[in-house]
Amino acid sequence: MGHTLTYGLNPRYLGRAIWIVLIPAGCAAFALYLYLRFGNALLFDVVQRAWHRTTTWPWVGLVDTVNKVRLAHLTAYIVAHNLYELLVVAGFALLTILGWRRLPLSFSLYTVATMLVTLVNPDILDHYYLPLRSSSRFALVLFPCFITLAVAGRRQIVDRLYLALCPAALALFTVVFLQGGWVD
Repeated sequence: MGHTLTYGLNPRYLGRAIWIVLIPAGCAAFALYLYLRFGNALLFDVVQRAWHRTTTWPWVGLVDTVNKVRLAHLTAYIVAHNLYELLVVAGFALLTILGWRRLPLSFSLYTVATMLVTLVNPDILDHYYLPLRSSSRFALVLFPCFITLAVAGRRQIVDRLYLALCPAALALFTVVFLQGGWVD
């Protein structure tokens, strides 16, 4: 009896929605600046070609990476690096799926959107050897996946497995870095 339905805009929610509008407004303002200064509103996309990036379907970089991975030649740096980037994408996709029901929907949507932005811009121009280059770096902002990993880490088997794998990965990646890996 005491509840009434009201139609229209609630000022409290309108104030929150204005903040969401600022994101595309900022992008539009930057595009306008690029157009006025350089004559191309999409210059931020054009310069990505210097890093062999182009916009395409999300699966193109994944398929290209799978085609470049040859398990018979796993000791080759290029093959190992492609496999590593592919495993990072697969691992974070798995963490996204595992966290879908455990985390707020906004966290999961953020993770999917961020992964899609990464996957639709692979390094495939000029037949570049590392289509998913920097996917491991881009994945570091996927904080919901780390929350899911922390929740899963409450289980002793997951905790022990993580503690066993991380020092080995640290040693491996330190050696790769000291030999000039990841520096293109």
